[in-house]
Amino acid sequence: MSMRNRRCCIVYLRHIVAKIQQLKSNLVKMRFVVGVVVLFVANLHYGMASSSSTGGAVYTRWGRKTCRDGAKLVYSGYAGGSHYNHQGGAVEPICLPRDPEWGHHHGMHSARGFVYGAEYETVSFSKTSHVHDQDVPCAVCLAVGKKSVVVIPAKKTCYKGWKKEYSGYLMSGHYTHPAASTYTCVDEHPEAVHGGIKNENGYLFYPVEARCGSLKCPPFRDGWEFLCVVCSIA
Repeated sequence: MSMRNRRCCIVYLRHIVAKIQQLKSNLVKMRFVVGVVVLFVANLHYGMASSSSTGGAVYTRWGRKTCRDGAKLVYSGYAGGSHYNHQGGAVEPICLPRDPEWGHHHGMHSARGFVYGAEYETVSFSKTSHVHDQDVPCAVCLAVGKKSVVVIPAKKTCYKGWKKEYSGYLMSGHYTHPAASTYTCVDEHPEAVHGGIKNENGYLFYPVEARCGSLKCPPFRDGWEFLCVVCSIA
């Protein structure tokens, strides 16, 4: 091969190598672009899924079978808890579903905690006396699009920026009963469980009064029943 032909081959090979390098560079750029597009599509899909999904804050509406307008019913059920006369009973009431499921049954045994139904004890309180001794319903509600829910005692309206889910009367167990209890906001228009009229006690809801002394009066009033409100914020 002549010198001239060798030079031509070298120039041609250099040209081929340059083209290959250019193709590699373009391939890297294309891969980057494809990666960006895939990431964009994934984020777009995630954003659409997030915006269409149902999120919010969950609360229990005691004394009612349904949620307010705008809130989504998770389930409706029966209020229950420990017996008012059991010293070792659990403090909190629970909202039991209407369609319970069960595991393995080991037979009745005294080495257990117990759950009883809940009743209103409101004979002395005219606003809710019509449900005295009746069983208490409950509804677990989702405040759609809300971040937090708070129960405010001694109020019937929410503070600025918060939205009312429901309002009612603060209730607890009787102060002389052995079992501890908790303050619970019961709806101002309480309903009763159908057929639950018989006085069988269990977990009991009594109205709560203010007692002046260490409790500052005013603004509180001695002997007045406490209101309450459940509020949510977006």
